[in-house]
Amino acid sequence: MSEEQDRKEFQEWYESTVSWSHDGAEPAWMAWQEARARFARASCVAPEEFTLVPVEPTEEQWGGLARDIMQSFLMADGRTPRALLAFLESIGREIPQWLRDEPEMRSLDHTLTKGTRCVMIYRAMVEAAPRVNE
Repeated sequence: MSEEQDRKEFQEWYESTVSWSHDGAEPAWMAWQEARARFARASCVAPEEFTLVPVEPTEEQWGGLARDIMQSFLMADGRTPRALLAFLESIGREIPQWLRDEPEMRSLDHTLTKGTRCVMIYRAMVEAAPRVNE
């Protein structure tokens, strides 16, 4: 919506609620714009390939699969796909398909790159994030 149209709607609203005076209109206009901006931010819809996540990770995000993956990486032999999968299975953790499908997971005995390790932890945290409107 253009600012001109927004201003027109505001003036119609303002005149219907209070008697119009130029002195009181400017503060009310600024409040109107702020309210519209807040509403726009609050009602934004993320594209399908995006998700909204908390600014601070929840207990489920940092304490679940992400933590288990990190624990495996901290062990002496835990940096290979074989060791990671064995560790997750040994603690009874369900292994998500996205983790099995990670390209570097196909070569079971090589050390996973730092970038791939970061992506795995990131994906585990995103997967565990609470969903908006669910």
